[in-house]
Amino acid sequence: MSDTLTIDQAASSMEDDYTTHDLVPAEQGEHAPTYDPGTLESGEITAGGLSLEQAVDEFDEDGAPVTVSRGQPVVVTVGGQPLTMADLVNGYVQGVARQDAVAGLYEDYGKVVDAAQNVVQGALALAGYINSKLPGLPSAELSVADPVAYTRLKAVHDETHGIVQQILLMASQVGQSTATVASEHHASRMAREGKALLKAFPECVDEAEREKFLGRVREAVYACDFSESELRDVVDHRLFRLAHLASIGLEKTDRPTPRPRQQPRPAKRTTSNLDRLSRSGTLTDAMAVDFD
Repeated sequence: MSDTLTIDQAASSMEDDYTTHDLVPAEQGEHAPTYDPGTLESGEITAGGLSLEQAVDEFDEDGAPVTVSRGQPVVVTVGGQPLTMADLVNGYVQGVARQDAVAGLYEDYGKVVDAAQNVVQGALALAGYINSKLPGLPSAELSVADPVAYTRLKAVHDETHGIVQQILLMASQVGQSTATVASEHHASRMAREGKALLKAFPECVDEAEREKFLGRVREAVYACDFSESELRDVVDHRLFRLAHLASIGLEKTDRPTPRPRQQPRPAKRTTSNLDRLSRSGTLTDAMAVDFD
């Protein structure tokens, strides 16, 4: 019974572990709590902690830590500036979005110009309609016969005529503003499309090479039944690229297909029946000999 502990001895050998609110041996309570590997749960990675998958990856079967190579981001240098793949992707997406925004802005410019032109046409039509309904100037005889009526009619005529003139003036101002906006819009678009064309065809920087390029484009355009006036109205550089590809296709189509060289047929060996008989000496070759 020497191994038996009394209640007082057991209480003195145990102490309260405040982390688990249980009684544990005194020597165990002096050390930091340990964790059972079987209690690891798969979940989100917390600061300073490991998920189940990470623990399995970083320790081998013997429990020894294994060096795991973490994937480093790929860095490329563009224009002397280091960029990661994420930076390149984000830059590309932003570039596409910016191009779409610019294209949408040019479309909005076109809509504004069209709307302004419609306003001008409507104002001119309204002014013409009002002018057609206006009575003419009162006659000079009325000024003598009834000066009051003449003064009243002339005042009405002058007032309505002034309204028509104001409408025509506003239409003229809107027309001038529209022409200015349209000209600026066209010049800006021409500059943008010109840069895009030079980027696609750098040889067009030289004037002579540019004329050669336009000559090939014209031939392709004419072959597709487009007129010179329609070509002059084209601004989009993408259509010039299509015409360039069409010219390459036309060159390959017009180029004569080389005829395959025919190998000479081997000459047939003609051997007389008598020669075959002299070599073989068989009865079959002897019967084939014509002695006549």
